[in-house]
Amino acid sequence: MQLWFGAWYHLLVGALTLIVCLVARYVLKGVYKNLNILVGLIFGYILSIIFTVAGIAPMVDFSGIQETIDQVGFFSIPKLVFFTSHKPVFNLGSFLTIAIVFLVSAAETTGATTAVCTGALGRDLKMEELQGSLAVDGFSSAISGCFGCLPLTSFSQNVGLVTMTRVINRFTIFIGALILILASLFPPLGAFFNSLPQAVLGGCTVMMFGSIMYEGIKMLKNCEFNDRTMIIVSLSFCIGVGLTQTSGNFFSAFPKEVGDIFNGNAVAGVFVVSLLLSLLLPKKKQAN
Repeated sequence: MQLWFGAWYHLLVGALTLIVCLVARYVLKGVYKNLNILVGLIFGYILSIIFTVAGIAPMVDFSGIQETIDQVGFFSIPKLVFFTSHKPVFNLGSFLTIAIVFLVSAAETTGATTAVCTGALGRDLKMEELQGSLAVDGFSSAISGCFGCLPLTSFSQNVGLVTMTRVINRFTIFIGALILILASLFPPLGAFFNSLPQAVLGGCTVMMFGSIMYEGIKMLKNCEFNDRTMIIVSLSFCIGVGLTQTSGNFFSAFPKEVGDIFNGNAVAGVFVVSLLLSLLLPKKKQAN
């Protein structure tokens, strides 16, 4: 099934999904208004199915579920990399690349944890909470490596969802993690989630990603506004984000390891530039 990017039906479904999310946010009362994203998701998915069944537009492809069942069945256990045909190879460049990727992931985790505390709990981040987040990030990434995967990143898009709903209890997070585990053990369930049209997901996540930007801007208010801060913020954003928006592959002239890290990854560019500027630019000495 060929999906046309920017087609009218994608734009229509995405816009209607966003509108339903907004309406549900203000129409539903009490705790039910926190379900606005779920309401919009269900509405957009049903609308996409109607478009597909009625022959208006090919938006939902259920053939992937059947293909998944034919290939791996209903149940599958992930295999450790040690018990596969892959042979371990020592490559210094790969080690350095993964190390830098994990540093970028740790910076993202730090920002996500800070945003959750300030946005959902209304207080500053405690050091032990940051240490716990980074420890879990490192532990989960180590487990990920045992299955031949890259370091894991925090679900930063959920920061927007948490700050909007203020639902932050561990039981809810555990249920979400359990669903992801079941999706990995039962491939048809994962294929069903994968059948969600990008237009529906985009309509639901516009609010969440926008709220992440809002929380980031709120965090900047705690900084001391001076020339040094202005230079760090402006250059890191302009260079880090700008290089990922250049026409063509800017990093094609660099070593492959550098391109793998920074090509299309604005977070990595912003992190590296801001870190270097923070270390290099002198701070003004406070008067006694």
